Amino acid sequence: MARRQTEKQKLTIKYMLKGMSRYEAMIKAGYSDSYARSSEVKEGEGWQELMDKYLPEEKIIKAVDYLLYHTDIKQYTFSIDMDKKDVEKAMAKLGYDKDDYVIVMDKDYKNVAGDLVAVDFWKVMAKVKDPNAIANGTEKAIKMRGRYAPDQLEVKMDKLDSLSDEELDKRIEELEKQLNQSSKE
Repeated sequence: MARRQTEKQKLTIKYMLKGMSRYEAMIKAGYSDSYARSSEVKEGEGWQELMDKYLPEEKIIKAVDYLLYHTDIKQYTFSIDMDKKDVEKAMAKLGYDKDDYVIVMDKDYKNVAGDLVAVDFWKVMAKVKDPNAIANGTEKAIKMRGRYAPDQLEVKMDKLDSLSDEELDKRIEELEKQLNQSSKE
């Protein structure tokens, strides 16, 4: 049975699609801080239906795949006085295989004492993997596969838990006085 999504849920998804975290989006949509932090949100049927509609599994897989295999183009320039073989050796020293770059002769124009002068050089365009994108994609893939331990908070109970608000306020005053006295010394 399909549940109706609330207006707040729809707004939350809208804000998330604009790049906000789930928490930020929920706060902006009007949820309370405590509810936005809780896991109740992700467990509701209406929320899951919205996720299926606006963020289907295929879209997630495609985005993670892009992050895992993403490459950028980095550009290098070398003096035209170098031989093309020397440029290839320099690229090998930088850790590139011949399949990962292209070498072309290029020309730039510079103003030298009022004259326009052509300057030839070697331009190398190399494929580079983005380690941040790869790490991000790997982390997301691991989470999708359920191999990440859920976030856990350790709650420690101590003697302050049994105190009333008035008793806590009194204890805070005492500690502030001690702090003020020690800072004056």
